[in-house]
Order: sequence, then structure tokens, then C-alpha cells
Amino acid sequence: MKRLILFFFILALALVVQAQQVFTVDSLQEGDLLFVCDTKGNAITKVTKGINGAAVDHVGIAVQKDGQWQVLEAIHKGVVLTPLEKFICKNDTFSHHHSSILHGRVTGNVDIPASIRNAMSYLGKPYDFYFMPDDKEIYCSELVQKSYVDHFGHLVFQPIPMSFHDRKGHILRYWKKYYRRGGKTVPESKPGSNPGELSRNNRVRIF
Repeated sequence: MKRLILFFFILALALVVQAQQVFTVDSLQEGDLLFVCDTKGNAITKVTKGINGAAVDHVGIAVQKDGQWQVLEAIHKGVVLTPLEKFICKNDTFSHHHSSILHGRVTGNVDIPASIRNAMSYLGKPYDFYFMPDDKEIYCSELVQKSYVDHFGHLVFQPIPMSFHDRKGHILRYWKKYYRRGGKTVPESKPGSNPGELSRNNRVRIF
């Protein structure tokens, strides 16, 4: 019995290590997705689920601009291009922040040049602090969900019902207060996206 428990412990540990391996740029291609994991967890990761249980709370798109790697991302100051080195520095575990990066690639029928053009069209848009489905403002996973298309122009990632509830189905107190402060109701089950679900999507290969 003890050996069986030890086996499952080692297996679980291996999955965690695999999900949180350190990101390298050697095999990076344009249009790849960079998922950020908050290893301490937060209000987003408490209501969403990343690949292999990783606490994924952000995603950006790798692009090349003027011969340099950049990350197109929707952050609190809006949709911006962040130099890859800066993106890694602020999100890598070894920079002493409580986060790490997963490298993903969209597979199958996907038009990367068109998807990047779509994503770049959002550059300068303000951040959507309330995760609403319109295009006036945009949040990180929404940038990916609305930009990636196949060669027929169809969306690669369809909207999913948004989740603000725990495993028991109760909306977290944090989100109730968050939306109440903004004079809004929690958009539970409204169409949207989240970075954790994208990391688990069968169209995304995690390296």
C-alpha cells in the first residue's frame, strides 16, 4: 500500500514539473502562445483550470517586429507589444516572481499570418477589466480567441461559458465584490474565454 501511495505521489509530482518547466526560446515560432502560471494561485486560477492543473492566468502571442521577438498581450494598460526578454523577466520563476511560462502552439488548420494580423489590429485597445464579450475593450485570452482563424476565415477557438465559481458551483466572494464595486453583475456563463482553458484546448500543443 505504501509503495502504491509513493507511486502516485511521484506521478503527480512529475505532472506538475512537466506543466511548469522553464520556457526557452529555441523552438519559438510566430503565433506561438506563451501561457503564464501564477504558482501561488489567484482569483482567476481558483475558478479556471489550466493544463495538468497548472495555475494559468495569462496568455500572450509571440510575434516578430523589426527582427525582434515581441509578445502581443492584453495587460492592464491595454493591448501592447512587450519585448520577449521583458516578458520573460517579469514572468519567469527564476526572476523571483511567483510565476512561470508554458510554451504552446496552435495546431491543425490555422492561418498564422492572418491570425497575427487580426491580433495586431487590437494593438492600443484598452484592457477589459470586466471580461465583457464586446470589442470595445479586450482581455488576454479574448485577444487569442477572437484572432486565430483557419484558412477559411473561421475561428479556431470558439467562445466558452465564463466561470467565476468554485468546484461546488458557488461564485467566489471575491468576484461578487469585484463586480459589485463596478456596479455590475458577475457574467457567470456568459460567452468568453480564459487562458487556462486555452492551455487545455486540443488545438494547442504544449511543449
